[in-house]
Amino acid sequence: GTQGLSDGTIMIYNKDGSFSKLLDITLTDPKGLTLIGDTLIVTDINRVLFIDVNKKTVKGQTNIADAFIFLNDVVADGKGFCYVSDMQGNRIFKINISKPTTYESLVFSGTLKTPNGLWYDEKSNSLIIVSYTENATIKALDLTHLSVSTLSTTQYHYFDGITSDGKGTYYISAWQDVNGKPKAGKIFKYTDLTKPDGQLFAADFDGPADIFYDTTNGLVCVPVMANHTIEFISLIEKLPAPKLIFPMNNAVDMGTIITFNWSKVEDALNYTFQISKSSDFKELFYTKDLNENILEIKNLEKSTTYYWRVKANALDKQGEWSTVNKFTCSALSYEAPTLVSPANNAEFIKTNPTFMWNASKTSLYKLQVSAKEDFSTLAISVSNITDTNYVYQSYLQKNTQYYWRVKTYSGYVESDWSNSWTFKTNEYEIPQPQLIFPTNQSSNVSLNPTFVWKKTDAETYKLQVSKKIDFTSDIVLD
Repeated sequence: GTQGLSDGTIMIYNKDGSFSKLLDITLTDPKGLTLIGDTLIVTDINRVLFIDVNKKTVKGQTNIADAFIFLNDVVADGKGFCYVSDMQGNRIFKINISKPTTYESLVFSGTLKTPNGLWYDEKSNSLIIVSYTENATIKALDLTHLSVSTLSTTQYHYFDGITSDGKGTYYISAWQDVNGKPKAGKIFKYTDLTKPDGQLFAADFDGPADIFYDTTNGLVCVPVMANHTIEFISLIEKLPAPKLIFPMNNAVDMGTIITFNWSKVEDALNYTFQISKSSDFKELFYTKDLNENILEIKNLEKSTTYYWRVKANALDKQGEWSTVNKFTCSALSYEAPTLVSPANNAEFIKTNPTFMWNASKTSLYKLQVSAKEDFSTLAISVSNITDTNYVYQSYLQKNTQYYWRVKTYSGYVESDWSNSWTFKTNEYEIPQPQLIFPTNQSSNVSLNPTFVWKKTDAETYKLQVSKKIDFTSDIVLD
């Protein structure tokens, strides 16, 4: 919000680039932020708020009545305490996160002048503190002995924020350069805080404030106060091009439904996929930005040659395009099979069911069965089925809703999936009868035999005799 108007708020920056409010209430002038688990700690003039980011509510508050003008940065030590800088009061406050209603003003040997940005160094159990003053200093407050030492006095002016990659490299924001020119904010990189001169990392900011190092995406995040913007500076110099896996270059006789696949790129946030009928990609048949390294396209044209490529993207940088692969679709195409059994919405299906469907032009089928309607996990996945039925040789879960579908294919040409049907298995298992007579492989059996099987706890039995082993036709007795 605007300084002094008590119209502050906390915004969520979403993955799609949009903003949304974290809280419904209005704050005064929030500044420092740190996130500990699900708790966001916020300094707001003379109070420190503890916000549950899941419930989007304030669950605790520390009122610091003797704060001078406003509290600034906040950092946690991972031991249950957080520390807040009072820039104009030249003080550091300590708060027990589990008991936020009380605080203490640290009493230490040595002096602080306009302490602003804070960083906790676990190895030395110290706060690294940068000052908002000309010839800004970098100091360390030893929390074990409560003593302040000066690490370096720099030629830069008005340090604001400090962050680190946790591996010994620090990034510090300064509002002015060595000449004191306004609107000349810079970010300096330090690998040794005892050296007064940092390496220039980024420039031309109008008011770079408290900064943050995003270890997940390799970004230094800089809120620029005068511009009302957040700048994301990538530490990734260049993203390598993905390697195209399928379809292979110059592939022929491909189907009109293809699942494209390429290698993952480390540090990539997403990928841009393009396919065209021309090698220069001036006219695109299809393009998509997606997070995964796999994509299915269904509407390709028969007897047509296509070109495809992929590139990886970071938040503010794009990678190189991959090599271009060419493939040609076959003149063939297949319709999806029609399911027969188990019937849609059938119940009391045995846990080792027989799946049946109508024949198509080809002799190969794929079957999928899942307990999830989107088939994200599979209970059965079988290819190279040469008949229009499949007997599951193991057992599904009892009393469970399942979904099943089938497609037909030959080579790389395949149909779309059939409509998915659903069925529910039995709540309990009916034991299979044990056949006694005629015995297996017996010969010279009477033309009017007496069939005998071991009795079970079933109420009724069904007997089938067929001339075919799969009992699909030539039924003699049913």
